[in-house]
Amino acid sequence: MGTDVKKTRFISIFLFSLTAALLLSACRGPEKAGNPPAGTASSPELQTPAASAPRAESQMPVLRITTERNAAVTSKEEYVSCKVSSENCGESMLFCDREAEIRVRGNSTAEAEKKPYRLRFSRKQSLLGINGNAECKNWCLMADYFDPSMMRTSTAFRLGNTLLEGKYYCSDYAYAEVYLNGEYQGVYLVCEQTQINPNRVAIFEKEDGDEGTEIGYLMIGQGGRTDEPNTMRTHASVSVTDLNGDSASCGSMIFSLSGGDYTAEQIRFIEDWCSAVYEAVYAAIYLDEYYTVGADCTLRRKTDFPENASKSEKQQATVGALVDLESAVRMYVLDEIVKNLDAGTFNMYVDLSPSGSGLLTFAAPWDFDFALGNTRYDTTYSPYGLYAANFSYSDGVRTNSWYVMLNSAGWFRERVRALWREKYPALLADAEEISRLSQAYEKEFARNYQKWDLLGKKLLFHQHDSVTSYTSQADAARFLSGWLKNRLEWLNAEWGESASVEKADFTSLDFAKNYEPAVLGTYHCCEGVKTESGYVFTVTDATDPYFSILYSRSEETLSADVYRFFEITCMAPPENSSASYTTEFFLAAGETGAPEAGKSVYASFPADGSWHTLVLDFSQLRFWSGTIHTIRVDFFSNCAEGDVYFIKSARLLQEAP
Repeated sequence: MGTDVKKTRFISIFLFSLTAALLLSACRGPEKAGNPPAGTASSPELQTPAASAPRAESQMPVLRITTERNAAVTSKEEYVSCKVSSENCGESMLFCDREAEIRVRGNSTAEAEKKPYRLRFSRKQSLLGINGNAECKNWCLMADYFDPSMMRTSTAFRLGNTLLEGKYYCSDYAYAEVYLNGEYQGVYLVCEQTQINPNRVAIFEKEDGDEGTEIGYLMIGQGGRTDEPNTMRTHASVSVTDLNGDSASCGSMIFSLSGGDYTAEQIRFIEDWCSAVYEAVYAAIYLDEYYTVGADCTLRRKTDFPENASKSEKQQATVGALVDLESAVRMYVLDEIVKNLDAGTFNMYVDLSPSGSGLLTFAAPWDFDFALGNTRYDTTYSPYGLYAANFSYSDGVRTNSWYVMLNSAGWFRERVRALWREKYPALLADAEEISRLSQAYEKEFARNYQKWDLLGKKLLFHQHDSVTSYTSQADAARFLSGWLKNRLEWLNAEWGESASVEKADFTSLDFAKNYEPAVLGTYHCCEGVKTESGYVFTVTDATDPYFSILYSRSEETLSADVYRFFEITCMAPPENSSASYTTEFFLAAGETGAPEAGKSVYASFPADGSWHTLVLDFSQLRFWSGTIHTIRVDFFSNCAEGDVYFIKSARLLQEAP
């Protein structure tokens, strides 16, 4: 009997040890390390699994999420308890059965078939080496459902980290294959939740029950939504003019406050403070009036300028005492590069605690599904032209009026050019990562699209019809890579070392030159791009295409009583839809501040591919008198979408040539 007991004990111990070893092996993953591509901005080393491992064919890390009782995850509000394990990654990134909660996240993306998720660990947890293994509770699993390349968000984060340099917060990221309750869910982009945290937006974090107003405020842009907790709305009301000469009433923006519950007094305070800052910046840039913002959120005259301070110096001192200008420059450049459809749904923060900077700061870039050419709108689909600095139309005007306002200042544009010239080589290197990662993760992306039959389909009305031509993730990645490289090249022509900027002589404009400030604007139903021979305008809507020459921007006041003739050199190619065109010129001078019906002249020319110089006599027009404001050029009275108009030069003349 003793021998049998010993045998039984031996067998029991052996089986227990074997089971424990198998369980430990399953949680730890493979031991052998290879050199697959880095998937995050901080590039942690990922380890290739041993040949015998169950996911040996994957280059990506794997996240396994098991909910309590295998409960489905369907709600945006209610979390489901779960356990999370990581596999197929470096030794320092491995963990097993960490307690957490999971729910659906997002807005339009939450309605998609492939759901995005929010993970909330019970204890602070590092995840896949992101942000230098920083430990936080909250993480996001982005499904990239509406982006067939699955690379727009990661590309924007990569560009953002290059531009923000760690001085301002931008999420890090890693790709992973995700399993939920044992079922493969596809490839996800794992990234950080935008929140007040020493490893994220490192500002003063209020404690529960703190009712003071001298705290940190993290404002998450909500577009037009007001259903988020702790919603705040700024209430400034001013008329802002963009680089194209278009004006709009601005200053009302909706945000939600991140970081717990806020009192009504705290919400009202930050609404009033942000509104006052907006009005102070507007007054400095547009009115040459200078203010500080008092503790009661009222404007107070600012007078402490050095003697003989210039207008530019006064503006920068005023705005710089309220806004972190370096963050605004860096975030503007990012949004201009990617032409983000949702540039107006942005994030910003301010730390008003005794240890805080007290400056309104732009950072924490987010939401890039419909950026980098993934839209049907001409202003965002094209890699050319300035978007984020103007009231550009794309499903309504969705650009950021802060960018529009700041770009009206020449010193801000100079800061943009300086940053661009410093960062351009690194931004080009960021663009190269698209192709590299697409090739390295080819099998993983293919598995994702075997799970989700989405390629070649237009999934939301925002998308361009070209997405229907993609048969693989590589197709979509090639388009993205080409678009970004073209975008960077175009911006470098505007901002780079070779871009010469001249002050415009509005009496003799050469549209091949790069003028400061811009002399053309108010584009309507067309897209304008500068070329070596002048500007080319392409009709995007045949209803009423036009642009304006913005004489109001001339430093010298120009009088219609002096300049009685107008000369313009233009051309239309024979490939256009008509053999000839008639152009209508609307004249705004004196009391006529903007184009009006009945105050125009006409001129015709053939579409033969040759330059034609048209001379118009305004000397007999009663409404051509006083200060010249603008001449609106309705270049084609009868045309088709895709027709092209070239303008080479325009001159104001005192006498007929």
